[in-house]
Amino acid sequence: MLISFIIPAYNSEKTIAKCLESVLAQDVKKEVIAVDNNSTDSTAKIIKKYNVKYVFEKKEGEPCARNAGLNSAKGNYIAFVDSDVVLPANWAKKALDVIASEKHVAGVGGLGLSADKGVISEVIGSRIYGIDKSVDRKYVDSLATMNLLLRRESIGNERYDESMVLGVDTEFNMRLRKKGWKMLFDRRLSVKHYHPTSMRGVMRKWYTYGKNYPYMCTKHREFIGKGFFAKALYMPLLILSAAGSLLFQPLIVVPTLQILALFLFYSYIGIKVSKGRVLLTFPFIQTLKQLAHLWGVMTGLRRMF
Repeated sequence: MLISFIIPAYNSEKTIAKCLESVLAQDVKKEVIAVDNNSTDSTAKIIKKYNVKYVFEKKEGEPCARNAGLNSAKGNYIAFVDSDVVLPANWAKKALDVIASEKHVAGVGGLGLSADKGVISEVIGSRIYGIDKSVDRKYVDSLATMNLLLRRESIGNERYDESMVLGVDTEFNMRLRKKGWKMLFDRRLSVKHYHPTSMRGVMRKWYTYGKNYPYMCTKHREFIGKGFFAKALYMPLLILSAAGSLLFQPLIVVPTLQILALFLFYSYIGIKVSKGRVLLTFPFIQTLKQLAHLWGVMTGLRRMF
């Protein structure tokens, strides 16, 4: 039951030591592969202080680093851990127990709970994968590779799409699901994540997710549903009706209702999953995040055609 831990790292000098120490502390049979993705800071120097396999990948990009790790891995389980993640004690044992109990599950993972306790991180963390806090375990469409345990047999010869920037893990999971595998969220597998939590950073991240969304869906057309068309049409309708209102003023009702509907939806969700200061800010932050995502979807569609 060898687990190959793959840790892609690019300019991760601030967090890589904590990450490696948390992985090395896992009480399982393991190999630890740290992939230096052509870092320009002291990441490589720090990695080489630890008893791990060092792999240098010159071609920059998350999928390139993950593929380099996969090509070096020998385990019958693959654990992807981001360099800004700290695993809690016994994370690997719990993950093995969960995946062993579900024969048709390709991968298991949990939340990435921000180490920063600011209001933005609390809002984002209160609803991830569309899952409320009351849900402990659920089949999901995709799991983030920041803390993911996969069966090697489910991966086979599959590799991450190196033409993508963000959404790489979602597209990879789509391919596994096409083969009949499932992805399972388990709250017990949550980790500490040292990721940026400014509003600007959140919106930039979700805009980029949106840009990649059309490519993923058209590449895997069997997963296209009503949600795809709703996302694809939302922003063009908003912009056209707002522009049209300059000539016919009553049209301004359309974009107003679109944004109001989004805000009311997240207000309802916020009441269910949050309280205190998070409840007050939840609909504002989530609405802005979603608008950035939908703008990205429109941009992605425009680039495709």
